Amino acid sequence: DIQTKSYAEFLQLDVAPQKRADKGLQAIFKEIFPVTSYDAKYKLDFVSYNLEPEKKSYLQALADGESYARPLKATFRLQSAEGVRTEDVFLGDMPIMTDDGAFVINGAERVIVSQLHRSPGISTERQVHTNGQPILSVRIIPDRGNWIEVMFDTNNIMWCFMDQRRRRRKFYATTLLRAFGYGSDEQLMNLFYDFKVLETGRRYTEKDLRMLVMKDDLVDAASQAVIARRYDPVTPAMMEQIAAAGIDSVEAVDVSVDNGTLIKTLREDAKAGIHNEEDALKDIYRRIRPGDPPTATNSKQMINRLFFDLSHYDLGYVGRHKINKKLGLVGKVDENLRTLHESGIDVIEAIRLLLKIYSGKEQ
Repeated sequence: DIQTKSYAEFLQLDVAPQKRADKGLQAIFKEIFPVTSYDAKYKLDFVSYNLEPEKKSYLQALADGESYARPLKATFRLQSAEGVRTEDVFLGDMPIMTDDGAFVINGAERVIVSQLHRSPGISTERQVHTNGQPILSVRIIPDRGNWIEVMFDTNNIMWCFMDQRRRRRKFYATTLLRAFGYGSDEQLMNLFYDFKVLETGRRYTEKDLRMLVMKDDLVDAASQAVIARRYDPVTPAMMEQIAAAGIDSVEAVDVSVDNGTLIKTLREDAKAGIHNEEDALKDIYRRIRPGDPPTATNSKQMINRLFFDLSHYDLGYVGRHKINKKLGLVGKVDENLRTLHESGIDVIEAIRLLLKIYSGKEQ
């Protein structure tokens, strides 16, 4: 009874096409259509579907070694400059369930067996590398679309994998954040760290400057000599040198929240020549679509299609609820939002969670 009722709800054959609920086969068509061409000249929309009568009974299909199915036809409407055209299209044969909850496929009776699969949401994992080092990772798993996995390597650099099937196509986790609109190093640091202003007119001890790094490169105006470089640890000797150059104050970054782990990835990101949002978008596009020349426009369109377009990326209501609960986004992100948030807060908080696990503040 459970199987037959479920399949009947999926097909909704006893409901008039115009009155079908947005579930099952109807929902699948509605999720995909309408499809619009890039230049918006053509728009293909779904109108309805119907199943034509079966050619053989299921007993006859069993005897003849064939499948028990009914032809599935869908009505589509094409809008273009030439006008509107409506047409019925044969899509294939839809297997039909027998009264006892089975299908007949190529002359053999089959039943659906429920299988476990990774449910939508977010998960954190700990694996052990062949050298014995623990490797931590966090995954954002949609119901439909690309998985996002952020993982440490053996050098404690954070990498992002877009899809498990294509693990070779990886890039730095900070590159993805840049692509979401946090282009500069300062914007990225501001997401995870606090800034401190250090006055040079006082003496500092090692303890005072512990877990502080330089926010920017510092150059002596007179000699044009570099006094300190961005991300260098701040030391008492450095502060004396800065004071001697006649500089009243400098900005430092407090990296005590994660012992500067994210800074390591930021350094590598910069070494790879990625310094802003456009660089990041092109780098991701180049890795996901090798051979296709990247531009800022098509790279942005690809990111929007991958994560912010419901027809390509769907967390589902359960996935969104679990992500909001796990990352503390309840009340901040709408429970009905089934794609990633446009601000990228889902990925930001997932990386923050991974950093907390790495530094022992979370399990």
